[in-house]
Amino acid sequence: MNLKAIKNKIFNGKNPKFIYYIRAYVMTHIPRALLRPALSKLDSIVMIKK
Repeated sequence: MNLKAIKNKIFNGKNPKFIYYIRAYVMTHIPRALLRPALSKLDSIVMIKK
């Protein structure tokens, strides 16, 4: 059996949903964590210019 046949047996010919769930979690949560310090800095710059 080759790798493609094994994958087809395990996932019944469907795409594995856990990959989509992991990707969606990363796309929604990681950018917020990385941009949070920059957001507070931008807020202080905007408040000064008003």
